[in-house]
Amino acid sequence: MTDENLSLRETKRRATFDAIEDAATALVLERGFDCVTVDEICEVAGIARRTFFNYVDSKETAVYGLPLEPPSEDAGTAFIEAEHAEPLVDLLYFYFDCSVLAAAPKGRAPSLQVIKRRKILNRQAPGSVIQRYYRDPELYSAYAGIMTAFLERHPGARSAPDMPVEQEALYAVALCGTALRVGMHAWIRQPDSVLEDLKPTCREALRNLLRLSLRPGPDAAPDPATQNNQNTSPETRKEATGEHH
Repeated sequence: MTDENLSLRETKRRATFDAIEDAATALVLERGFDCVTVDEICEVAGIARRTFFNYVDSKETAVYGLPLEPPSEDAGTAFIEAEHAEPLVDLLYFYFDCSVLAAAPKGRAPSLQVIKRRKILNRQAPGSVIQRYYRDPELYSAYAGIMTAFLERHPGARSAPDMPVEQEALYAVALCGTALRVGMHAWIRQPDSVLEDLKPTCREALRNLLRLSLRPGPDAAPDPATQNNQNTSPETRKEATGEHH
């Protein structure tokens, strides 16, 4: 078989996946999961029922996508061994690439509309479906293990060397997971968003979370210079600062 024939075959395969996911997510978003059948999805997608099950194993997969999976061993090793100028940003992108965009057959990313619909549907889904497709404890454990190994291999990349490395890794993964959710929510609300905007939007969410975390809290020790200035009489402060009427 020639490369051209392979390309045509792959193009057709991707088009069939797109049709299934588009029909399934649109119908369920409109009518609810229990009110849509596989036969109706096939009719809208323009395929036979047998073709449907050649591509996906269930209605759940057609609607919600494949379950999020931890990164492969090779991907984890590559992340651990690499140098990362911005470890948190790179961890966010690593999580995004390995578990979010990879949650499709052979790494085929869903379309823009399908991603948006699934995010809305996931918020509306019953708990049993969310537990099947969003296994946060398992994912967090996998990424925390990879981040721990990275920080042990590159101690200069640590942000909090005063705490146990496993704890710092867990906080880092939790922070990136939150940024991913916040960024996805912001991206969905943008009417003119495109798929290429999703990663930068999640990165901006991470930066904003970091900015907030750096603000001094109510229990923070007062700045000595500010405290001394507050304890000084107005006349003394005027002399020290050169203020004169």
